[in-house]
Amino acid sequence: MARLPAPLIADVAASVSGVYTHSRIDNVFKRNGAPGDPPVGNKLDKVTIWLERADADSSVDVHELLGGVLHEFMESESFHGELGAAVRQERERVTRALAKHGLSYGTGGRIFGGTTSLPTKSLDALIRQRNVRR
Repeated sequence: MARLPAPLIADVAASVSGVYTHSRIDNVFKRNGAPGDPPVGNKLDKVTIWLERADADSSVDVHELLGGVLHEFMESESFHGELGAAVRQERERVTRALAKHGLSYGTGGRIFGGTTSLPTKSLDALIRQRNVRR
């Protein structure tokens, strides 16, 4: 199983820790099967350590855990005002970081890429390529 690169862990940790409280971090990681007790430290350290710990544990599907951790962060409409603008920027950062490592976020907390393949062409592009008329 493909593991998470350290730069991706760092980017996700920076984005999530800037938005979530300590208790929310603990809750989202435990709810998604993160191994062990919550790490001690500031929010950035906590997210980083938990992702690194999960990544090092071969019994953990780290892509499933990451998707679960990102689910609310990437999809919730509850972020408003200045926080909402900051969250949108952080979502773009996470999207770019995932893409840089051949991964992408899918609705419902799914991480695609790595060992999972994504279609490389859209249906519309394939139709145009084959010059098929509707």
